[in-house]
Amino acid sequence: MNRPYDFKPKGSRNKMLWLILLLLATISSLIVFLTFYGLNTGNFVIGVDQEAYNKNISISKSPGSQDNQKTLFVETHPIYPFDFVVLNSSLDKFTGIDGVAHEFKRNTVAITFYIINELDNLAYDLNYYINLKEIRPKSLSLRHLKILVVVDDEKHLYHNPAYNLVDYPEDYDVRPFLEGNRIVEGKLKTLKAGGEKKITLIIWYEGRQILEEDSLEAVKMHLVIEIDEIGDAND
Repeated sequence: MNRPYDFKPKGSRNKMLWLILLLLATISSLIVFLTFYGLNTGNFVIGVDQEAYNKNISISKSPGSQDNQKTLFVETHPIYPFDFVVLNSSLDKFTGIDGVAHEFKRNTVAITFYIINELDNLAYDLNYYINLKEIRPKSLSLRHLKILVVVDDEKHLYHNPAYNLVDYPEDYDVRPFLEGNRIVEGKLKTLKAGGEKKITLIIWYEGRQILEEDSLEAVKMHLVIEIDEIGDAND
């Protein structure tokens, strides 16, 4: 005897199909939301160049660390637009967190790290620069992206002035992005012999300005530390 065909009423099948379509539509809407409002920066790389590393300059995510490295890889994520006023009021929190600032990961890519001079007889003046490794779509410039570097209580803020609507406090050293792949260049004060220097890096999208046509799918950058000048231990 044949087994009866196990069927569901037509109305039940239609209801199930409707629920599946609704779920797919919800997922699609979420993806669109993240793509439009978020910024996927890829993996941000921070490192010292080969010459500096050969001269015992290294980096770490914690002060006084013995686990010093040539390169740090910062795992990043889509970020939502942020407001400079909120960031500035929370700056002490940003700089007080060693390593990645997970508390602010919804709106920023932020990390505090340390540059270490492992020699006890030489001091160094250092430079830093940020190379733009990838931008999608290529037709868009870095219109509303902001980069803040805090070191020695100095605040270096980099942006595109043509699209800026923010009035920054006087204690911010505001600089334009450079043309080409090297978009940021800066100098660090002397790294003393046997010393270390704390740096906080914050990247965000200024939320009051972003428009759909200005949103980027992806930005990938590489921050590099290099030696500018060498002095003796008393410098």
